[in-house]
Amino acid sequence: MARLNLALTLLVLVLVLGAMARAETLYRWTMPDGGVLFSDRPEEAGAVSGEEVVVTPTGGLAPPAASAENARETRTVPGQSEADADEGYTSFAIVAPRDDDNIRQNTGSVVVRFALEPELRDGHVIEVFLNGRSIGSGRQRSVTLSNLDRGVHEVEARVRGRGGEQLAATRSVTFNLQRTSKNQPARKRNFGS
Repeated sequence: MARLNLALTLLVLVLVLGAMARAETLYRWTMPDGGVLFSDRPEEAGAVSGEEVVVTPTGGLAPPAASAENARETRTVPGQSEADADEGYTSFAIVAPRDDDNIRQNTGSVVVRFALEPELRDGHVIEVFLNGRSIGSGRQRSVTLSNLDRGVHEVEARVRGRGGEQLAATRSVTFNLQRTSKNQPARKRNFGS
């Protein structure tokens, strides 16, 4: 049900943005029943909360925004000065796969995508952890995990500075990879014979 609500919200957002391409400002309102409303008016009657949505024209699709459920606030690392903390990352999250996703992929490949604000700075890298073990680092906003065994896996990531210090971290995301077992015998199909 949550996925359906998210999909409908995204569809409405795309339609509203398309219809309001010439509008200067767009507002997102949360109604008392939990519904989301997009409007060009700064105040909406009956709304519980509202915020201005920044719309920037792009030549294509933007990466998905970090969801509140996967976002983790970055925090000051021990020994980090206030000035360094002010220049830190405001948001870092895994946006795909989502927590508790069931992924059916017989090749064992899973693409992990990150949302990071602001952009990754020079000299910083994203270190990826699978099942508690570091599997490498780089500057890409996505990574493909290959030939994973079927079952439950946990992935998380950390932004590391020039000296290897942790500057930001995602919360861990757990997903279930479903693959056909090599031990499963081929199923015979009965076509009415």
